[in-house]
Amino acid sequence: MAYEEDPQLSRHEIEDLIDDVYSFLPEEIADTLTEDKVETFLEKANYDVKRAIAFIKKKYVPVKKTAVIEKTATSKTPVPSSKTPFKPKTPVPKTPSPLPSTPRNMPQVQHTEKRHRESFAGHVDSGKSTTVGHILQEVGVVAHSSLEKNKKECAVQGKKSFEYAWVMDTDDEERTR
Repeated sequence: MAYEEDPQLSRHEIEDLIDDVYSFLPEEIADTLTEDKVETFLEKANYDVKRAIAFIKKKYVPVKKTAVIEKTATSKTPVPSSKTPFKPKTPVPKTPSPLPSTPRNMPQVQHTEKRHRESFAGHVDSGKSTTVGHILQEVGVVAHSSLEKNKKECAVQGKKSFEYAWVMDTDDEERTR
């Protein structure tokens, strides 16, 4: 079930593939996976359901339950019926990190769209940095305040048309060229 012919799958097709993966997985593994994880495995397998299932089964090996040994008349010591995982009695004190921690009230952003990558090729001074700077400003990656700062710096140096190019050219060496 490889879907390599069409590099762009619709959301509906991807959801169908996720359902296929769930239907072939053992129940104890399928219950532990979210749809996002299954989609990640599908992407890793180039949307091949069989390969995605193989990746998942390799990563999520089901926990085998050990049989409880019943106490017989010949044994003198009791056999524990279940083992509990090791838990330290005293918590290990954490050393404070020298890096600032992220605020707890910041919202977690989930990227539902795939990343978009572009490459620009062109002759020297053909406007590559200006084009990319303008695109970044239109998309909203560049703050308006930094664009205003660039505009003021450009006016001081007599290069008024370089405000978008300086979004990409951050070093003084690049800006003087």
